[in-house]
Amino acid sequence: MSVLEESDFDVGNINGLLDSADFELTRAILTFLIRQERFGEGTWGEAAKEGHFLKVLERLKELTRR
Repeated sequence: MSVLEESDFDVGNINGLLDSADFELTRAILTFLIRQERFGEGTWGEAAKEGHFLKVLERLKELTRR
């Protein structure tokens, strides 16, 4: 089972999930966002508008400070 499957990943709640995500889950979400552009052009733009990339970077910063 993948990290995303284990976390009950919901694409509509990425920012909410990141609030308590550990490093592995945060990395899996970032990988998911990056790969989605391959299947749907404009996905990165939408993720940027929704604040997903910023939230991932903020979470990674928080996790690496611990």
